[in-house]
Amino acid sequence: MRAYSQLNIIGEELDRIEGAYNDSFLSKFIDRIIGIDNKVFLSISMPSVIVIRSKTLCYDITKDIKMKFTQAHLLSALYEDFLLYLRKSNNNLHEIYNWLIVRDTSSVKINDYSFNNEVDRKGECVDRCLIKIGMDREDALRGENFLLDLEDFYPGHHFTLELILEIIFTDFINEYKQGNVKCIAQKLIKFTESKRQ
Repeated sequence: MRAYSQLNIIGEELDRIEGAYNDSFLSKFIDRIIGIDNKVFLSISMPSVIVIRSKTLCYDITKDIKMKFTQAHLLSALYEDFLLYLRKSNNNLHEIYNWLIVRDTSSVKINDYSFNNEVDRKGECVDRCLIKIGMDREDALRGENFLLDLEDFYPGHHFTLELILEIIFTDFINEYKQGNVKCIAQKLIKFTESKRQ
C-alpha cells in the first residue's frame, strides 16, 4: 500500500494488526508496556517567502500572549482547523479535493537540475525551507485516512500529508497578506491559550 506521509502510520497500523496474531506473548506484553508514541513529527518544505511572511504574524501573536508562538504553532492550529472542517463536512471528498487542487502549486514547479534548485513556470527560483511540526499520532492518522479515502474517487492522486500541510499554510498566509482573514490574531491567541490548559 502507498505511504501517504513520511510517517506511513497506516502502514505501521497494518503491520501491527497483521503481526498481532503472529507475535509471541512476550513481544505483545512489551508492546503494551512501551506503547506507541502519541506524538509524531513531520518536516514540511515551505516556500521561504511564505515562512518569512508568517514570522511577522507569529511575532505579533508572541507579543500579545507573552509566550513564544512559532510557525509550527501556526501550522498546528491550521491543521486542527482542517481536521475540524473534514469532520463537519462529513468527508465531502469532492469538495475538499477541488479546494486542494485549486490551491496546489506543486504541479507547476519544475526542478532545474543545472542549478540544483526549484524554479516555477516563469523560471524564477523558488527557495524553500523546512518547518518541523509535532502532532498527535491520531491527527496524522486522520489525515492519512482522508488521503486513502480520496483514492476511491481520484486513484493515483499526488497528495500527501506534507503537501496538505504546505497548502493550508501557504493559502492561509496568502489570505492573511491580502487582508482576507479578519481577527485571526485573537483566534490564534484563544487557540494557544486553550492548548495551555
